[in-house]
Amino acid sequence: MIKNDDEAGGTGVPGSVNMNYIKRNNCVVIHADGVYGGITPRGTINMAFFSERLAIPRTTQQTASETGNLTGENPIESRDGVIRELEANVVVDLNTAISYHRWLGEKIENVKQQFNIPDEDWAKIKGETND
Repeated sequence: MIKNDDEAGGTGVPGSVNMNYIKRNNCVVIHADGVYGGITPRGTINMAFFSERLAIPRTTQQTASETGNLTGENPIESRDGVIRELEANVVVDLNTAISYHRWLGEKIENVKQQFNIPDEDWAKIKGETND
């Protein structure tokens, strides 16, 4: 519990505290196309963020011209379908999930306002129309 300005991180504002963000050496930026998960047996929420891509061939065959220059590549062995590569798995408790929900809702509303998206278009983006 914060009791005075000294304990508040020296902000000079009663009841406030400075938060310091330190990036770990292995901190990375990831791209996420989606998330898969659910409720764990302990009641936390598990979120596995993934990126999607087409399968990369396991083996290819290169064709060469008479002069020895490589002219083409053909896949020999490859997976079918789309690959969902798990990038990060995040597990949070209910209070943290509610905090994320509120924060994400604010950011989504900021995008709507920043790009002046009309309500009719916004409803379509959110899938709230029958069009």
